Amino acid sequence: MRYKAVNQSQQNGEQLQVQIQQPFSDCNNVIIANLKDSIGRMKYTYKTHEKAADKYSCLENLRKICVIILTSVTSASFITTLFDYFGQARISNLISGITAFLAVLTSFAGDYLDYSNRRDSHKRAGVAIRTLFVRYEDLLSDYLAGEISTAQARKIRDEYRKLEEPLLAALPRTTKWDYFAADKALQSNEKPSENQDALETILLHRRGK
Repeated sequence: MRYKAVNQSQQNGEQLQVQIQQPFSDCNNVIIANLKDSIGRMKYTYKTHEKAADKYSCLENLRKICVIILTSVTSASFITTLFDYFGQARISNLISGITAFLAVLTSFAGDYLDYSNRRDSHKRAGVAIRTLFVRYEDLLSDYLAGEISTAQARKIRDEYRKLEEPLLAALPRTTKWDYFAADKALQSNEKPSENQDALETILLHRRGK
């Protein structure tokens, strides 16, 4: 009877230990899922702003090229000379006026559309978000490697969330085309963290997740 009582006590103790450890394991999974979600969100956000910056950079360069071409054609009287040669002076004056108007309009469009400032804003946003993205990746790696405890990981995660909120609120607006470009880039040849993903897989396997 005493042996049975001791055996029963040991079984109860083992069950209690399993019940205590199980929430801790679930908590680990929750932290890992939270960090992966933050990493994915930051990755798409910074890549979207990088693509937006590229878009506005291309538009600004195209605008400058148009200004140079239109201004050169107008100032060199190329159109006037060409149409005068064929005896179409009235048409040459009309075309010259339209060309000059387009040159002025394209030049002033730079001040109104402000492509260069938009490009710089998205570029700064991409750098700031990418910094936070790398921090989340480092935090997950340290946690999976056992360098920090669950409590420490949760504390650091909450600190990053506090940094994230005002940063996201101040971001310049993007379009759905920027998201499409970012998604296409991340699915093709601009994956930022292939080695990081492989490392996470190895560490998760070691932890038995």
